[in-house]
Amino acid sequence: MITGILSLYSKTALAVKITETNCTVAVNADENDKLFGSVTPEDIVKAMKLTDLTVEAKQIKIPRPIKSIGVFDVKINLEMGVVADLKVLVF
Repeated sequence: MITGILSLYSKTALAVKITETNCTVAVNADENDKLFGSVTPEDIVKAMKLTDLTVEAKQIKIPRPIKSIGVFDVKINLEMGVVADLKVLVF
């Protein structure tokens, strides 16, 4: 029981850190700001590691493909019902 409470607490603390962080992904785009491909969960994982935050790609939920430059909201499912909102800056 105590282990479960501590795990929930650590997931919640991680969610707060993620929500307070902006993740920046540098991409190649054409003159109309359209990407050559799209931003993947793996790209976001790599960018998050630069801010000392570690999650798995399977935890990242992108509501629709990111195929242009801009700011996008993604959800990160951290287990135990804890979900974090992350702003992804694509440029």
